[in-house]
Amino acid sequence: MEKIIKVQVRDHLLLTVVRPSGVTEIVKHPTINNITERQFAEIKRMTKAAGRGDVISYENVMRDDVVVLTDADLVGMESDKMATMMAYGE
Repeated sequence: MEKIIKVQVRDHLLLTVVRPSGVTEIVKHPTINNITERQFAEIKRMTKAAGRGDVISYENVMRDDVVVLTDADLVGMESDKMATMMAYGE
């Protein structure tokens, strides 16, 4: 028997950039699909230093997906759960 679980996964990263010409662009990053506030600050600093404009915002875009768990996956998950319970005396 299989169990289907709906999940959200990282899809892509959008950056809003005001170019030196004054044009505002929304750019899909070609390789990164998720960043933190600290990484955003670094991207902002590096983009400005390179003379490419000011990055003013970002969006980590997610998409829906499904994971299909087989009987073997479910047994493994139950084994992990039992091991945790035994380790912590639950």
